[in-house]
Amino acid sequence: MIRTPNGDPAKAAQEIIDELNIRDPSEIKVDLIAEMRGATVVESTLTSSEGRLVRRGKEGTITVPSNESNIGRKRFSIGHELGHFELHSHLASYIACSKEDMTDFSGYKRREQEANLFSAELLMPTSLFRPRIILKKPNMKLVSAVADEFNTSITATACRYMQVTREPCALIYCVDGVVRWVSTSDFPFFLKKKGDPLDSDSFAFDAFKGKGDNLTGSLVPGTAWMHSYSSRFDDLEFLESTLFMDFYSATLTLLWQP
Repeated sequence: MIRTPNGDPAKAAQEIIDELNIRDPSEIKVDLIAEMRGATVVESTLTSSEGRLVRRGKEGTITVPSNESNIGRKRFSIGHELGHFELHSHLASYIACSKEDMTDFSGYKRREQEANLFSAELLMPTSLFRPRIILKKPNMKLVSAVADEFNTSITATACRYMQVTREPCALIYCVDGVVRWVSTSDFPFFLKKKGDPLDSDSFAFDAFKGKGDNLTGSLVPGTAWMHSYSSRFDDLEFLESTLFMDFYSATLTLLWQP
């Protein structure tokens, strides 16, 4: 594959998967894939980043934290830096990425969004991911199970779910009780937006108070998640499934209609 700036991140990853004839999640050895593409993966102490790429012409070195115990996060970081290596040779020879960069699927930083989209497609190819979620109830229990099978992070898997699902639903990512970003799939409601605080009627609010997760989903009032509300929605309810991630002080919430 020829590396081209501003290319389609998902397509670039798909071409690698097709080239390697990968047919099962267990075959996705991201460190070996990076090596084949010209980027050696090493582990070292990183104090201010979750991943780092140093490029030397057509070769590079990807560094990930040696003290990272979550294999899913480590694999996604490798895929993320490989995305920079494949897509962004025109931007910089040295790139250091924070944990916030690794969760940017909203386009706040286009370069980081593209690296995340590349990593998500590389680690969870559509052809392998879709059969595992199709016609199944959208909740964080399903997302967690798929993340375990693909050995990927929860955030990346939830975002991948939103890209692939045909179910009308919404994914909301909150940090310290405040909405960071919202992703929807044919969900016809005006939901809270970036910067809005969580409503006390939501399970996400409870999760930040230490009351635990709700993986399978339970009913909440529509007012808990809608940005603006009118009397015609008085009887509206959503099913909410929320997972708290202590590492990021964040919640991931899936919403859908009962």
